[in-house]
Amino acid sequence: MSSKDQQSQCKKIKLYNSEIMDLQFKIEKISQILKDFDGHSLQVDDKKKITIKTTPKVNKNIANVLNISYEECVNLPTKIILKKLSEEQKKSKNVAMEKLKFITTISQSLLHLATIRHKK
Repeated sequence: MSSKDQQSQCKKIKLYNSEIMDLQFKIEKISQILKDFDGHSLQVDDKKKITIKTTPKVNKNIANVLNISYEECVNLPTKIILKKLSEEQKKSKNVAMEKLKFITTISQSLLHLATIRHKK
């Protein structure tokens, strides 16, 4: 691996690390939104149906995380929102894990090369 290749790999590591941090923030945001849907947000009406009331701030956060408009978010049924949030959280975790695996592989290769060069 040439010096340029190593520099390129290091740039990829920095980029992926940044992307992983963004994904981690997104995952934490989704977790917080899902917590906002917890018991304190549930209201049982006279017919014993469960409805969930959210605040505009929560709806705005949901819209941002799901990359949809605020209006679309407000009009989606709660069940659909929860499903989309769970799917987005799972997808984000999977992408982050793949990027971490890549960083680990590249880091090990660079470390191995540095060890070989140091021995010479």
